[in-house]
Amino acid sequence: RIGQALAGGLPTGAEAEATFTMAALYEAEEDYDRAADTLQSITTSASDADASEALWRRGNLEAGRGDDAAAQAAYRTLIRSYPSSARALDALNTAQAAADPFLTTFDRAFVYFAQRINDLAQTAFGNIIASPATGTVAAAEAHYYLGILSERFSLYDDALTHYDAAIALLSPGLDDPLRGQATWDRATVLELQGDLDGAIAGFAEVGEIPGAELAGEGTFRAGLLAYNLGRVSEAITHWTRFSQVASG
Repeated sequence: RIGQALAGGLPTGAEAEATFTMAALYEAEEDYDRAADTLQSITTSASDADASEALWRRGNLEAGRGDDAAAQAAYRTLIRSYPSSARALDALNTAQAAADPFLTTFDRAFVYFAQRINDLAQTAFGNIIASPATGTVAAAEAHYYLGILSERFSLYDDALTHYDAAIALLSPGLDDPLRGQATWDRATVLELQGDLDGAIAGFAEVGEIPGAELAGEGTFRAGLLAYNLGRVSEAITHWTRFSQVASG
């Protein structure tokens, strides 16, 4: 009857719940392949909450029948695709995830970061930077997230130190979107601290970084701050540059 109901169409929430029930029935009958296929159908068409739940159940199913590699794949996908989900943290704490050679320290750190488990995130990103095996971009990314974490703790000087470190590691072309974001965040901290000249220079710099997501916003913000300080000519210069950036 559940299959008939699904074939006939159900509201999205009810459809996911019915599919979970069907998968559980298959699992109870030890028809693990059909249970796994049923859960897979949810991960490709559902909301994030239902997709993360389906991956969690898929990992548990595979672990229950002794296929640790398949369980690790499901948990790993959950952790990487839905780091803000409570199920991602559950998956991270499984024995299979702990033994997964493909699950990186960054994967773990980002789950902690996304779920605002700030102390664990800070330790994990710090370990990335401390490791001699960490590459340049990975170290820059870790510094960037440590900058955000420092802001969460209202440690603004520490945030600037980490943003500066991230920017220094990223030569032009290495990871311009990350360099642009770190430069933007650094400028916002300078603005918060009252260093408006530094903030204006930082926001303007964002506009000169190819691939920076906030390039237009940076040049506009630089102009706005200059205008608010009564520096109209400087504001016009930044806004002219904004028009150039915005037009591509």
